[in-house]
Amino acid sequence: MERALVEQFADRGLSGDSKCIEIMKVAQSKLKVMQLSEENLKAYEKWHADYGLFQKTVMFLLRGIEFFHQERFPEALTYLVHAWTYNRQLLGEEEDYAMAADSSLITHYRTQCLKSLSEQACGLFESGDTENVDEGLQLMVELVVPCMALLQELGGTDSDQAIAEEIRSNWCDYLGQDLPDWCQEKLQDFLPQLLDCSGDLQQLRTPPAVWPSQHLAEWFSTVMQAVVQAEPDTVD
Repeated sequence: MERALVEQFADRGLSGDSKCIEIMKVAQSKLKVMQLSEENLKAYEKWHADYGLFQKTVMFLLRGIEFFHQERFPEALTYLVHAWTYNRQLLGEEEDYAMAADSSLITHYRTQCLKSLSEQACGLFESGDTENVDEGLQLMVELVVPCMALLQELGGTDSDQAIAEEIRSNWCDYLGQDLPDWCQEKLQDFLPQLLDCSGDLQQLRTPPAVWPSQHLAEWFSTVMQAVVQAEPDTVD
């Protein structure tokens, strides 16, 4: 822990602040003489790995929330789902919240995004336009269904299960509607994937990387303020 703290003060990112330059130099000198036992080295390396994953989790969550409020649901879902899976790794089997992000916040946005993306796909499907129908079904096959499969495999929440059933019900309702033959055919080809998420399905793609920033705390504060303004009950 001591070495990890010293490293924070030795970060060259502080060189832009004249008040911090001397502290940075002292910290860098101290790092050169610090030695760790094998046991402490393993603990130090684990801390670094966990902190790196925590940073990635938070950055993916923030980017996902930003995209959600911009109604860019395809991009938002991939970031939110991967933030959730990374956070599960941090929690571990004992669900230790000491080095993890807020699970309830991730779950809320992931669930709402999954629902919103399915609704967007439904709107495209209902248009009756060939290109729109194909785009709507593509969103379902490449994003919604893989997300539902992952939640089913890893164990989602009750709200996840409720949204999944609602999505299935909404798409099955199209079977009773007067649709063109070509549209009915596409629907019938798609529904088995939606109804049985345990099969050999397309994997949810990994979103573009978000690089660590010296201003992560400021970014977090800005996004949380936007969340409070948009959804006051979401953040305690």
